[in-house]
Amino acid sequence: MSSNTLSHTQRELIGAWSLTSFVIRTRTANGTKVHQPLGPTPSGSLVYSADGHVSAHLMKPGCPAFNSFFHLASDEELIRAGRSFLGYSGAYSLEMNEGQLLVKHHVDVSSFPNFLDKTVIRAVELRGDTLVLSPAETATWMGEPAESTLEWKKSKGRSL
Repeated sequence: MSSNTLSHTQRELIGAWSLTSFVIRTRTANGTKVHQPLGPTPSGSLVYSADGHVSAHLMKPGCPAFNSFFHLASDEELIRAGRSFLGYSGAYSLEMNEGQLLVKHHVDVSSFPNFLDKTVIRAVELRGDTLVLSPAETATWMGEPAESTLEWKKSKGRSL
């Protein structure tokens, strides 16, 4: 893929995206199982800026409100919220690898400590106003080989 194509793809990525689906498929001896870690109607926002910044926020709707400010929340409230939310930000870059378009999220801040100072690599598929991201490498989910896909819909401009 030429640098012109990468530049074109970056222009298409720029903006805000809303999460429409997060599915993990595991393969077992009994067939394929489908998991929805954030439920059937996940909520999320993914923003790519023209100057190379990325911000991602994913959550399972319905987490009860805390009884106080988050610094004073109970352990139970924090655990419930932690299992319902993932947020991170940093820089991003695009590259081609063996014919596959990849986006690399270079994470500076994350609610998931395992992402801190790491690079999260996702295969990219753009279909009009739909963005599909999936891990570039094989992953596992609960000990089984897994394939995950996150589908995002391009957000329309907002006015205040």
